[in-house]
Amino acid sequence: MQPNLIIPDKLVKSIKKYDQIMIQSSITHSLQAPITWSKTTIKALPPKVDYTALIPFIREQGGYGCGMYSGAACWDIQNESFCPYSPNLSVNRQLWGWSRELRKEAIPGIGVNYQSLTDYLINFGNPTEGTELTNSDAVQWPTDEGSYEAPNYRLSSPNTPVKVDINEFKTWLTKGPLRVSIWGNHFVALIGYDDNTQRFKFVNSWGDQWGENGYGYVSYSNLNKEIQSGEYLNIIPPKSIPSAKIRFSHTYRQSVYLWIGIENRPSAKRIWPNGQIQDISKNLTLTVTLPRGFVWPPGPGNRLCLDVYDCGVPYESGGELHEFTATFCGQTFPCAQLAKSPIHITPYQVSRIYIP
Repeated sequence: MQPNLIIPDKLVKSIKKYDQIMIQSSITHSLQAPITWSKTTIKALPPKVDYTALIPFIREQGGYGCGMYSGAACWDIQNESFCPYSPNLSVNRQLWGWSRELRKEAIPGIGVNYQSLTDYLINFGNPTEGTELTNSDAVQWPTDEGSYEAPNYRLSSPNTPVKVDINEFKTWLTKGPLRVSIWGNHFVALIGYDDNTQRFKFVNSWGDQWGENGYGYVSYSNLNKEIQSGEYLNIIPPKSIPSAKIRFSHTYRQSVYLWIGIENRPSAKRIWPNGQIQDISKNLTLTVTLPRGFVWPPGPGNRLCLDVYDCGVPYESGGELHEFTATFCGQTFPCAQLAKSPIHITPYQVSRIYIP
């Protein structure tokens, strides 16, 4: 049975009879049409997100640079999610680029005066810790090797602003970490949330002696009181390069010296310490580029060697090497000497560890 439809007299007088019939037919058809529901469903947010396992290096910023340090942490996590065993990015290069940009000087050897640090990181990129040592107390000039590898680590576009809202933050955290302004004058990397504890988790840049081994929390209820802004870093996924991961436990990581090289070849590359005199952190995890000239994969006559030296100052307790792994494009070569237990490093002597 068709519904009894009433068309207002004023409307009827203003249109032709043909149009009236078409309107009547259209309305009748729409009322008779079956009701259908969209099959599209809204995906519920997971109750917990935590990127702690993807953080390769707990930084100690020293006197300044929190914006760069927190940004590097976010960038490192994304690199690691796209390409496991990605080398740690260099805060040193970001600080240097930032200082050059503020003075509006052309980049030596590049000859381009970028409009901003973001423009610099989009067009030129950023090298890694293992290539260019991080030292915010005395920023070093970029190395040729750093300039060579920088294009592999670039932003794709300026960072995306994220509203300071619980659901907005949680939605973006399912994509990756956020750099946030906290406590009015500081930046940290927001790395997850937990509905069970009702709080967000962040990694600070004040070393692993601060907070919970370098991590802190903001409760859902205090979000708008403690955090003023947030942004998501839009990066270009890096390509895999031959890398090595080193994990070391110690009372004071700045007293540990690390070199990585190729057996029976001179000029091993120093990868630690970073020269940050204000770094009082304990444990160390680094992912670094392998020495240039190394031919993948490692094997007899082409072994990687890691030299470890503990200067014994200010502690003579020594430390333990837990991991030395070489990796490239899904191939992984762990150190056989570490298969059963960590290697204890005794102060005042060089210990050499090999892969394979």
